[in-house]
Amino acid sequence: MTTVIAVGRFFAALTARDVDLHSLDGSWFLVPAVLLGGVIATDRLTTRLGGPWAKALWGLATGSALIGWIAMGCAGLAAAALSAVLRGRALVPLPSAWLIAAMVVSVSVAIVLAMPVLVLSTGFLLRRCAFRAAGSWPPTFLTAVFSFGALQAGGVLHAPMRAAIGQGAAYATLVFWAVTAGWNVMRAWRRGTDASAASSLSR
Repeated sequence: MTTVIAVGRFFAALTARDVDLHSLDGSWFLVPAVLLGGVIATDRLTTRLGGPWAKALWGLATGSALIGWIAMGCAGLAAAALSAVLRGRALVPLPSAWLIAAMVVSVSVAIVLAMPVLVLSTGFLLRRCAFRAAGSWPPTFLTAVFSFGALQAGGVLHAPMRAAIGQGAAYATLVFWAVTAGWNVMRAWRRGTDASAASSLSR
């Protein structure tokens, strides 16, 4: 339900404001992200449910995974959602071969894109977490999503190499986030110090 509301709200805003999709910034990513995130949440929820409710929810989740994968705002999140669908295919029987193929494609794309993401993340940290241009989120966010997708896909495919890549990205994410937190704490402390100094001078 929350997925339907979020996606509906997005398209309603586009219609009301007469905005062309080409003029949007990175916020378009939220539409497939909501769909794919809902699939992952459903995977956890259906383990607590049974009977027709579980089948109905998983049918919606399967459709969301396929639509979200086609839009694929983030390949790592798509890989995680498709791996969730594969784990729950007993509830909604689907041909496994093309689902596995879709997951392999998405995780492969994610691995290829991981290198520029890591480079951009490192550059972002070296600039003290300062954007050169407007951005919706720091590139360090994507390393966490990529890690999750690679780990999930590696588990479903029984592919230790993909799981190892995901684990390495997870450690990199922790380092990136720790450095990001350090820069922000230092920036806040300096602002507080400058404000205190300015207040003392004004007296």
